[in-house]
Amino acid sequence: MDASQTLSRLREGLSPEEKTATFELVGNSLRNEFNRLDVDVQNIIQNFVIPEFMTLKTDQETTPYAIHLFRCLCNFVAENDANRLLVFESGIVGTLSSILKNSSPKIISLGSTLLQNLILDNGDLINTMLQKYNDIVEILVLILLRNGFENTQLVISCLEEIGQTLNHTNTSILSLQTLAQLVHRIKVSLENGEVDNDTQAQLFYILECLSVLDDYDFSSAAYPAMVHEFFVIIDLVYGGENMETDQRYLLCNMLFNAVGNLSGNPKNDNVSTRVVCDYNLNNPYVEILAMVILGNSINSTEDRNDVVKLLSSKGIESSSLLSILEQEHPQTGLFSLQGWFLIGKLCNDEAFAESILQSKDSIERLVEGYITLPPPVTNYYKTGLLLVVKFFQRMFSSITNTSKLAELPMLVMKWAAATDSLETKDIRISLELAIFKLIEKNVTNIADNYTELLLKSESVEDSQIPLYYVQEKVKVLSMLIANKNSYVLTHPELNKVVDQMVAVSNTDDGIKNPILVNNINFLLAKMTQYANDTENDMR
Repeated sequence: MDASQTLSRLREGLSPEEKTATFELVGNSLRNEFNRLDVDVQNIIQNFVIPEFMTLKTDQETTPYAIHLFRCLCNFVAENDANRLLVFESGIVGTLSSILKNSSPKIISLGSTLLQNLILDNGDLINTMLQKYNDIVEILVLILLRNGFENTQLVISCLEEIGQTLNHTNTSILSLQTLAQLVHRIKVSLENGEVDNDTQAQLFYILECLSVLDDYDFSSAAYPAMVHEFFVIIDLVYGGENMETDQRYLLCNMLFNAVGNLSGNPKNDNVSTRVVCDYNLNNPYVEILAMVILGNSINSTEDRNDVVKLLSSKGIESSSLLSILEQEHPQTGLFSLQGWFLIGKLCNDEAFAESILQSKDSIERLVEGYITLPPPVTNYYKTGLLLVVKFFQRMFSSITNTSKLAELPMLVMKWAAATDSLETKDIRISLELAIFKLIEKNVTNIADNYTELLLKSESVEDSQIPLYYVQEKVKVLSMLIANKNSYVLTHPELNKVVDQMVAVSNTDDGIKNPILVNNINFLLAKMTQYANDTENDMR
């Protein structure tokens, strides 16, 4: 297309049919990013396309003529901030807002595409737009709430773009009441069997909003109603036949993470917990959601006692919690791992920790399943596995009599040995830290096979070994030496391991870690003291 000739023809005047054909050519030419820089093209957009677009009548919106105007603008502003500013300053967003309010799905789709191209990666323009057209978010949300809309993803992309800008200033893009309306819309769609990509996209977007924002008014009646509907949604997902297994677990994981974050918010005042009290926990999906909520709600001893009372009122004993997790095979029921968060929190209490040990067989069956999971594991699964590890860390910190643990520490060591790969090294390190906790708690009466873990050599060059692991290892080793543990003191690898830990403490990062440096100094002092005592005894 010759932009100069096209501009001249438009100035001379064209018939409606000729205009339609001309704007089609202009729209096609603007697919080329270099044509968007042409001065004559910019004149065409500013003096002809924009004025024609802003005077469109309702009965024209679905005509080829209108669609080509949309295409001209969509392509003109794509990835070009100067063109975006030119179009924005024309006042076109006001016209676009009116179109999005009352048009057909086809035109709403085009309008959403234009808005997305206009604001993409342009925070300054978004902030200016929201100041001048403060109803644009409300208009987009109304589209999501409207039944029968064909292309939800475009609207959500616009909301996400606006949301990313607002999140930088800690401002909620959607109110809690609006989120509650969207959750209700999802619930109705699932009840009606409308489990399509658009429905999922809405749910994912809602869950993303819930996960990252924390300035909601939890005292609003909309919040408990929304949490109740999340339970209904989980019920519907559990019984749904139109959803693939992976899709079902992804939805559940996102929902659990989002609702869990809300439940742990200090402003929540245990509203989520009260919803758990009122809901009939009648399937494993619902039970695990309840466990996620309760786990996140525990922030004090008082909270923990309240949760124990609630579980008791529901007839749920510690063994029942493990049974819930066992209902899902570990390699398919990925989200069931979320339930370990509650069990780990409750294990801060020694009485509960001892009660859960009465179900050691269940724990062993579950962990054996996790051990057989081949790497690499997904991030969702890895996060869940780390919750299991946290349970063991709390368990080993609470129990003062290692005989009550039976084979569980050896099982943890077996798991650690099975996860020594690049993808799962963080899990292995966390499992070994759990054993360190056990040794620390029982330093005067610990079996030799547990201390063997401390005397395993680590490569100084291994960037995968974090300093907090080294400092804990040094601390526990120091305690054993201070207690004159004969197995450690006579071990052939002791000096080599100590030399490696000293080398780590002398690295640039190690020198900056005062806890590690102090632990190393304490370790060396205790070894020197032992050597001197031994020498004096020999005299």
